Amino acid sequence: MDRLACIQTFVRIVEMGNLSTVAKTLGTTQPTVSKQLAALEDDLGVRLLLRSTRSLVLTEEGERFYEHCHDILGAMAAAEASVKGNDEPAGQLRLNCSVAFGQRQIIPLLSKFLSEYPQVDVQLTLDDGFVNLWEQGVDVAIRIGGQRDRRLVERLIGTTRRITVARQTYLDRCGQPEMPQDLTKHECIVYTRLLTGNHWEYQGKGRLISTPVQGRVRVDSSVGVRAATLAGMGVALTPSWLFEPEEYDRDNPLRPLLPDYAPLSMPIHAVYVKQPYVPRRIHCLIDFLARAFQSHPDLAVPG
Repeated sequence: MDRLACIQTFVRIVEMGNLSTVAKTLGTTQPTVSKQLAALEDDLGVRLLLRSTRSLVLTEEGERFYEHCHDILGAMAAAEASVKGNDEPAGQLRLNCSVAFGQRQIIPLLSKFLSEYPQVDVQLTLDDGFVNLWEQGVDVAIRIGGQRDRRLVERLIGTTRRITVARQTYLDRCGQPEMPQDLTKHECIVYTRLLTGNHWEYQGKGRLISTPVQGRVRVDSSVGVRAATLAGMGVALTPSWLFEPEEYDRDNPLRPLLPDYAPLSMPIHAVYVKQPYVPRRIHCLIDFLARAFQSHPDLAVPG
């Protein structure tokens, strides 16, 4: 038994979650992959994975073994790269971010990133929830707001400025709020994933104002908040980049509100799993995004 090959196969199975996918990646057959896994389990005397026709689930022993093997293979890759002088970023990079941010900010930047790093491939998943980086096999997640996890490395790469907006058709029906406290009398489009819940926070008149809001429309996606706002369904607190400049013009009258009160900005972090060796492609992507955001008026970290 080639122990190292079996360990590498096991790690790929855990990360890809599918024997046939691993076989295709390795240029071999699914029975060969199954035999390598079985040989490794026989050698260790423990079951690493519970297998069924539909799923693969790590056992407790499998989880511990995977963590150690992942670290060892990472250290081996780092040692090999240092000896060979092979520091060119390469390989697949699995990136995750929210749907709206991915559509409006990340995807437009990827063309330039891929041009700068021709040996890197990007697999982008868009999800408005905070995905589990281990379970989903994500290398880097871009997160707006904060949800600290000691198992993750977190780097601030930007901030997102926010605005309060409503369509003129709504304001014609319900009036225009002049201060945050007026929002309690309005239909507010509530983004259910907001970490502050049903409270919108503003800085104005030299103090922090936290205003409880309510509304009959509650949405778990920024894309949904955008659509509801453009439909004139209420007042929304959104990232400033969620709407195009032309959506504030005469033909599509979206109106910014509360000019004397600034909603608190939200940090943008790049997060990745703590590990002894972080592939250079991960650092290159994070550095690239940090530079790009710093030149964007709505995403730059105040300095």
